[in-house]
Amino acid sequence: MKEHYVERTHQIHYGHGEVYLYFNDDDGDEVGIIYNASELLRDLPTLYEFAKKAEEKERDWIAQQYRDLGKKIDKDYKRPVGRPPKE
Repeated sequence: MKEHYVERTHQIHYGHGEVYLYFNDDDGDEVGIIYNASELLRDLPTLYEFAKKAEEKERDWIAQQYRDLGKKIDKDYKRPVGRPPKE
């Protein structure tokens, strides 16, 4: 099975009970997907839920990265600077 990553579609249209989606693959070649409109409508609730969950997971991951960065900066900021005190 060949998989394609769809960063963004550059053309969407419909006709004859079908929905046409076009995008460029990793090599820059145009790829078209022809979806049966009825099947797309049946799949739409699931696609929507999956997309929302994936987006939420990505947002949570990014937020955690920033929290971790804040902790690292806080730790570095509190580190003593300069020469150690004389004994």
